[in-house]
Amino acid sequence: AHIISMYQHCATATIHKPNWKYMPSFDDWIADFANTTNLDEAAKHAKKYRCFSPYNMQRQRMEAHSPSELYTFGILEHFDASICLVQHAITGFFPDICWCKKKSIKKVTHNDHHTKHRISVGTLTDAQKQLIHSFTSADELLYQEAVAEFLRRIKQVEVANNVTISLRCD
Repeated sequence: AHIISMYQHCATATIHKPNWKYMPSFDDWIADFANTTNLDEAAKHAKKYRCFSPYNMQRQRMEAHSPSELYTFGILEHFDASICLVQHAITGFFPDICWCKKKSIKKVTHNDHHTKHRISVGTLTDAQKQLIHSFTSADELLYQEAVAEFLRRIKQVEVANNVTISLRCD
């Protein structure tokens, strides 16, 4: 979803209007990055299109670090538990959200940055998914590592404090 969002932002957001002429079709854009073998090539494509490089973007931002090296972080799919862990890490106290006693503070808001949404995950072809996977595989591994580390930290905090933290407060 993030790759689609990045493309649509570059290709249709009014803030990027002067650069729209540089953006190819979605298929050509993902094909260019799928044929990219390193960060330098990805940066050249981003410069050519005058927009972001989706080439393992999260892995790039983390550089060589692992989620286990971070003081604290969250996982969107476990938003309430993430708030719980972050607050506990910072204050040493557990907020009520940890036990679902308080309504989730997650507010669903969306800023589309005046972007036209013509593509969605549901409309991707298998070929498009494969191309995207080819330049986001390091991000996928990082995400799996982050989820595993997050769940390990939940368990660690639960054991240390003799508590059970709710992963979701639906």
